[in-house]
Amino acid sequence: MMLLSRLMLIFAFTFVIFQLAPTLANELTPSPNNEVLTSPTAEASTQPSSSPEPQGTSTPTPVPVPTEESIAPVPTSSPTPSPSTSATPPPVTALANQSMQLRVPTSLLVDPRARTATISELFVAGPQHLLVCITGGSMVSDVYLKNFSDSDFGGQTLVTGDRTSNVRVTGSADQVLAILNSAQGIRVSSPTATIATHNLNFRFVATSAPTLDSKLCEKGSPANSRSLSFRELGLDIEMKKGDVILKR
Repeated sequence: MMLLSRLMLIFAFTFVIFQLAPTLANELTPSPNNEVLTSPTAEASTQPSSSPEPQGTSTPTPVPVPTEESIAPVPTSSPTPSPSTSATPPPVTALANQSMQLRVPTSLLVDPRARTATISELFVAGPQHLLVCITGGSMVSDVYLKNFSDSDFGGQTLVTGDRTSNVRVTGSADQVLAILNSAQGIRVSSPTATIATHNLNFRFVATSAPTLDSKLCEKGSPANSRSLSFRELGLDIEMKKGDVILKR
């Protein structure tokens, strides 16, 4: 009876061992489906790339940037118009109305031995533009700056023939008077003889614009012509007679 119990115990223990051994083996042995596999692709994706990967094969078309157009320099002087399109200015003429007021001395007393004299305080009023023609035969007229041949004033040529026997002055009435009356007036001189008994002739012409055209000297009114004569200053010595009483 005792032996039977032991056999049954051994049999039960063996049965339990055979039943539990496969189960324990399955639990202790890892399944191939549960293995953690390292993907080389995943590792490569986590590492920084040594060279940038191109984003596309097509080259983008550059967009042109508009630039400011060059500006032509401003000319410093007015462009010369084409001869075919340029308008010819009207010619300067003597006005039909030559009315004016003049004050010019008719004579001047000078030393009989003098070769130089000065004419001052000429006056003219009325015309807007004026041409004055001065002729003196063998005498020379010097206007404005003395001993200097004047011609240009403020970029305008208003005098011609200065320091000669044929002088012309133009401009407005104020300009002409300023030129003729400056520095004590017109200085007249004779290089070869005395100026006594000589004449200096003036012609005043109202014009449509300033001009030094000698042809217009003949277009003025005769009423606006003046002649100044140089007369000798008399040097008389008067002797008075009287009785002289001598006493002893």
